[in-house]
Amino acid sequence: MFIAVNRFTVKPEMREAFEQEWTTRETFWAGVPGFVSFRVMKMDGDQPIYLSQTTWASREAFQGWIGSEAFMKAHAGAHGLSHFYAAPTELSTYEVIRAEDAA
Repeated sequence: MFIAVNRFTVKPEMREAFEQEWTTRETFWAGVPGFVSFRVMKMDGDQPIYLSQTTWASREAFQGWIGSEAFMKAHAGAHGLSHFYAAPTELSTYEVIRAEDAA
C-alpha cells in the first residue's frame, strides 16, 4: 500500500473558500487502477492547515495516476487556486509497512 499526502497552508481569510472548493470539486477517481481512498482533513487549531490523502494499492498505481488523463482532468484548474495558499504546497509519500483496519 502507498499513501500520498499534500499539505496546504491556507490564508486565514480563504479558509471557507478553500473548504468549499475541496468539498465540491470532481475527483475523477472512478475506474483508476489501484485507487483505494481519498480524504481531505483539516488540522485542529487556529492555523488553517489541510491535508489531502490518497491511498493506493502500490507505488506503481500512484505513478500510473500521475500519468493518467484522469489526473490531468482533476488538476486542470489547480494553478488557479494559488490565491488560497499562504505557503507552497508540500507533497509527501509513504510506503505502508503495517496496516490494520476495523473488521
